[in-house]
Amino acid sequence: MPLVSDGPLDILIVDDFEGFRFAVMRMLDSMGAAQIDTANTGESAIRMCRSRNYKAIIADYNLGAGKTGLQVLEALRFHKILHHQQAFMLVSAENTKNVVLAAADVEPDAYLTKPVTAKSLQQRLSKILQQRFLLSPLYQALESEDSSAVIEFCKEHIRKKGPYSPICQKMLGEALINAGDLDEAHHLYQSVLAQRELDWAILGLSKVNMAKGEGDIAEKKIGDFLQVNPFFMRGYDFLSNLYESQEQFLKQQEVLQKAVQISPLALLRQHKLLEVASDNHDYLVAAQTGKRVVRLAQNSVYSDLNQFVLYSQNAVKYAQQVTESSEDFCEDSQKYLMNKIGQLKIDNLQHATTNCVLAQLNSAQNKMTEANNLVQESEMLIATVAEEDVSLDFELEYVRALKATSEKQKATEKLNFLVKKYAKDDDALAKIDDLLDDPVSKKNTRYIAEINRRGIEAYQAKEYPTAIQQFLQARRLSPNHIGVNLNLIQVMVEDVKHHGVRQEYVEDIEKSLSKVRTRISKSDAQFDRLRALENEIHQLRLFDKKPV
Repeated sequence: MPLVSDGPLDILIVDDFEGFRFAVMRMLDSMGAAQIDTANTGESAIRMCRSRNYKAIIADYNLGAGKTGLQVLEALRFHKILHHQQAFMLVSAENTKNVVLAAADVEPDAYLTKPVTAKSLQQRLSKILQQRFLLSPLYQALESEDSSAVIEFCKEHIRKKGPYSPICQKMLGEALINAGDLDEAHHLYQSVLAQRELDWAILGLSKVNMAKGEGDIAEKKIGDFLQVNPFFMRGYDFLSNLYESQEQFLKQQEVLQKAVQISPLALLRQHKLLEVASDNHDYLVAAQTGKRVVRLAQNSVYSDLNQFVLYSQNAVKYAQQVTESSEDFCEDSQKYLMNKIGQLKIDNLQHATTNCVLAQLNSAQNKMTEANNLVQESEMLIATVAEEDVSLDFELEYVRALKATSEKQKATEKLNFLVKKYAKDDDALAKIDDLLDDPVSKKNTRYIAEINRRGIEAYQAKEYPTAIQQFLQARRLSPNHIGVNLNLIQVMVEDVKHHGVRQEYVEDIEKSLSKVRTRISKSDAQFDRLRALENEIHQLRLFDKKPV
């Protein structure tokens, strides 16, 4: 049965297996395709799409070496090669949960599992082409970014009870939110949900709630839906954005960790977790996530040097906290970072910055000669860069490299210089805080004070687990802060009294005690408090007990 299309039916088949390409060509030829082209790699498919507007692209997920079919789709959209009127169908011999969820994230027009029959191909392709034909004005409006035309067409199609009313309802809701018409969008989603609980309508209504400042309602709505539908990945993304807007960064990390555990192949979500865990100073999670990110980034249009640098930075910071098991992260991140640098043309500033990161990696592996050489090379490279072009990121990485190569006095002098240099730039000071014992930026000072306050309130209410989470977050932001560390020790000791010993608490208490002991003086106002807590820990024989 011939396929219906508005114009020549040009189709591209992308598969590394010649037999499959030939079989699908025969199927499409019998369906009346005008022009059938083939490509055996993702890269060649992208080149061909630049030169011809295919009605449909049929790509296998596994294309051998190079890009996957999903990465082809991502690249076509990223470079704005694929237009709204064009269809993209993904074919795969794999039907595993990870692949299916990864495909759902990228949203191809159809997902077919091998073996593909002429009947199944004809049915799916015919359905897509018919939709494109009947909704042609809508796709043209989307292409030209004419939101008023999108709204007008969708309303008219829904009013006439057209066959694609559900699609138009979804697009209308998104267009209304973008246009700021929240009340009408709210009414639309409510009317849809009165008929059937659809994931996109739940998400849309939650977006409206969030835009109206009703974050608690939005959080509950999505949270309840995820309890029943745990594979709705966009729900986790929404919660991540909501928690970020509320500056609840530990909650944001928690929801992202749950999401990547369910669907581990989504690069952008993994990258977001890498950034959030790094900002939360959770270096183990950041290093683990970085390891996944640099592998997923291979051949991806979203691959970026910063991903590789961030993985390396967290590998180093984790190595500084824990000697065991950290060497693998350092070796792995160094290998990937050096490989990525070799693929790119980087300027002297980037070269100097990455050299400082590599110096820290070598230092963490006790390769001090290599580390010192990299710092010296970095200094020579940065000397060729105009002073006004030297970034704060480089200066901070340089300080870390100096510390890693035992140039502590030089590092301290450089830090003091940076604090004075950026005294009027609070965002810059917030970055510098990461290297200081106590924050100097107004942003972090206020934020840590607020977290500390919430922790104290929870402690006074005897809500010890909540208080512990607050003080842990404060310690991640300011790991050497004496008051924060003492607060954390106190609430953990109190929790032990009520609920018994937990090994992770013992480790955290030891860590905080070590931080305080190396920084506090006998004249400090909190010295007596430290001694009192040490006495309590001794009386409890905390470090002698095994966890219950």
